[in-house]
Amino acid sequence: MGETVKMEGRETLPTYRLSSRLVGGAAALEEFQEATAGAFTSIPEIVSRADFRIDLRGLHLGRLLMTEACSGPARFERSRRMIATTGTDHIYLIRYAEGGSTGTVEGRDFHVRPGDICFLDLTRVRETRSEAFRNITLVIPRAPLEARGIDTGSLHGLILPREQPLTRLLSDHLDSLSAHAGQMTVVEADMVGDATVSLVASLIERRSGMSTTHARPHRRAEVLRYISAHLGDPDLTPSTLAARLGLSRAALYRMFEEDGGVAQLIRERRLTEAALALAIPAGQTVRISQVARRFGFVDDSGFSRAFRNHFGISPREARDCAGVLPKSMNE
Repeated sequence: MGETVKMEGRETLPTYRLSSRLVGGAAALEEFQEATAGAFTSIPEIVSRADFRIDLRGLHLGRLLMTEACSGPARFERSRRMIATTGTDHIYLIRYAEGGSTGTVEGRDFHVRPGDICFLDLTRVRETRSEAFRNITLVIPRAPLEARGIDTGSLHGLILPREQPLTRLLSDHLDSLSAHAGQMTVVEADMVGDATVSLVASLIERRSGMSTTHARPHRRAEVLRYISAHLGDPDLTPSTLAARLGLSRAALYRMFEEDGGVAQLIRERRLTEAALALAIPAGQTVRISQVARRFGFVDDSGFSRAFRNHFGISPREARDCAGVLPKSMNE
C-alpha cells in the first residue's frame, strides 16, 4: 500500500501504509508478517487473528528505512536459522514513545523503557516482548555506520537511556523526521538520511568514549577492522593477530572477553559472512566450498560442521531456504 503525494508542484516520497482499521485484523497481520519476514518473527498476543491491531507508516530516507508503528503486545524473535537464511544484516535503531521491550539479546537481559533508544543487529539472536507500544524505527545498513568508524558488532542490545541529553537530542530528531518526512522529495530524503546516519554515529562515538578524530583509533576498533579485512586468511588466529598488531594474547583476550574471546569472534564473523554470501542471489550459483574458502575455512566438512553447530542447519539447507527479504527493505 504505497502512495506518492504532490504538494505545490513537488512529488513527495512514496509512503507505505498499513492499518488494521482499513483492511481488518487478519489481513493486516498477514501483510505485516510478510513485510517483516526477513527481520523477525512476530507473534502478537491476541485471541484470534481478527483481533490484531496495527497502524504503520514506512518510507525511505535515502538508504534508511523509517517506520512508525502503533500496535498491541507481541513477542519478536530472530533465531540463528533466520540469520542464516534471510541475507539481511541491517542495524535497527528503535525509540519507544510508549510501551517498551524486555527479553534477551544473545542471552543477555534486555529492558527498554519509554523514551529509551535501543539498537538491534540483524546478524544476532533476539527474543523480546513488547507491551502495547508506539515507536519509531530506523533500519540502517551496516556499511554507512562502519564507514564512519562505528564498531557495529558492539551495537546489539545497546540502550541509550532516556535521561541522557544526547538521547533526548536524538529523540527530538526522530520526532522531527516523523513530522516532516512526508513532505520531502527523494533528493531531500537522501540528504537527510545521510545527515541522520552521521548524527547517530556521532552520538554512539560520544557515548562509548570513541572519536574518529583521535590521532590513535581505539584499539578494539583497530583490531576489528583488521579482522574484517582478513577474514579470508586461514592463518588469521589470535596468535598471528596479536603479533601483527603488537598486542599480547592476554590483552587481546581481555579486549574481547565479553565476546567469548577473539577466536570465537573470528569464527562467528566468518560463519555470519558465509551465511550472508549464501543467501544472496549470486550465492545460489557458487559452490559451497568456494564460499568456505572465501572466509578462511580450509576444510569442507569442518565448515559444514561449524555452520550447523552455529545456525542449526547445514550450509546447503541455508542456501536452499534463502531469498526471503522484508518487502519494505526491497521496495
